[in-house]
Amino acid sequence: MTDEEIRNPEVVKTLTSDGSNIADWGKYTTRSIRSNGQSLQVHFYMNNATGKIDYETSDFKVKGVVNP
Repeated sequence: MTDEEIRNPEVVKTLTSDGSNIADWGKYTTRSIRSNGQSLQVHFYMNNATGKIDYETSDFKVKGVVNP
């Protein structure tokens, strides 16, 4: 990915804070899963060179309605 593709300078800053290159990061989505009758997907960034997954930025999210 490039920082232009992400379009969020704070996310780029966080992803590259360990010295990694933004080009090593990719955006991924899990398959839809059903939990308690709800359909959910997890969206996240992963560093393809190291396998590190981003849990820090606001772009790591669960998509779908999550009812308790």
